[in-house]
Amino acid sequence: MKNELKIMFPLYRIIYPLLFMIFLSIFRGIADTREIGVTLDPMLAALSAVFMVDTYLIEHKEQRWEIFALYALDKKKAMVYKRIFVQFAYLFLLAAIGYFLFFIQNPSKEGWGTEAKLYFEYLSAVSVSLLFWGSMAITGANLFQNIWCGIGISLTIWLVLNSAFGADMFGKYNVFSYVFRSYGRGTGADWIPGKIIGFVLAVLMMSLLIPQTIKRRRI
Repeated sequence: MKNELKIMFPLYRIIYPLLFMIFLSIFRGIADTREIGVTLDPMLAALSAVFMVDTYLIEHKEQRWEIFALYALDKKKAMVYKRIFVQFAYLFLLAAIGYFLFFIQNPSKEGWGTEAKLYFEYLSAVSVSLLFWGSMAITGANLFQNIWCGIGISLTIWLVLNSAFGADMFGKYNVFSYVFRSYGRGTGADWIPGKIIGFVLAVLMMSLLIPQTIKRRRI
């Protein structure tokens, strides 16, 4: 695990997601704490796609591919899963802390009970987004053996789903259902089906598609 941390977290990869959160909390204005989660969920989804896309291809980019290619398939998969885990953990921690950066704007607040529900709803929703979009980017990059393809495919789908068209077409089954939920009535549960679908798809990508893309890569 120590080696995976060293590979996946050079200084610039630690700093730029942190700066992203800081700038977002400063320049994305909100009026109400209920807006924090719906602002961060799609933004962190896009960040996850960009951040995780080279989880496997980094070996080629850093010119370590010759050694990595000698490993057994099971060892390659184990290393990739460890990298996904540490990256997810970092982004999730950043998401959990970054939520409170928006409080510097002094948004209007609900009671403590409602605020706690909003926060834990957000953590549940964003955890799925991080896994789903990160897994999609890795799958696309591995399939086409190109990081930019992984980013391009993921962000194109992101644009479609994170739009009025996506909201109307898929409704509560949209992976961004949390963003489009009706929170005027408080903390509802109408967004959960979309996140369940996102979680299932993320698991399928990690358990089936990503191993297949690792297996087919020969150089």
